[in-house]
Amino acid sequence: MKNFWIFIFYLALVASFATNASDNIKWKGVAEINQHMLAIKAGDYIKSTFPELKNVEVKLIKVNASYSFQHHHSNLNVMFMHSDSLVEGSSHKRTVYVDAKAQEIEMHIIHYIFLDFDENGEAISHRVEEVPFHGSQKEFENEFQKL
Repeated sequence: MKNFWIFIFYLALVASFATNASDNIKWKGVAEINQHMLAIKAGDYIKSTFPELKNVEVKLIKVNASYSFQHHHSNLNVMFMHSDSLVEGSSHKRTVYVDAKAQEIEMHIIHYIFLDFDENGEAISHRVEEVPFHGSQKEFENEFQKL
């Protein structure tokens, strides 16, 4: 019985380590980003800044990090999309060229939220960018679920 509990404890320890390990994106011995903490801190900021998104699914899409040795300046920002990002009634025409022939297609707008973090790991500013999207509400929902 004692061995059984040791085995269960070992499995729990391995599962806990595996979960924490998957939260971090690593470049072995060089750098590490804790995506789980970024998502939590950013999610808290988004929910306090955009109360209309409180009950909306928000997904972390991209993390950008950089450091300038010349200016001793770091930059960390993240990009999010939410399930209501497709702006209804925002469709407009865009000209595209297919086989050198101009065609107008209907485009919609998707809102992306970008957050900037300071060196203490706190979200300090945000911006919302509009990006054209060619597709229906259903196509957007399918793409969103794939993220």
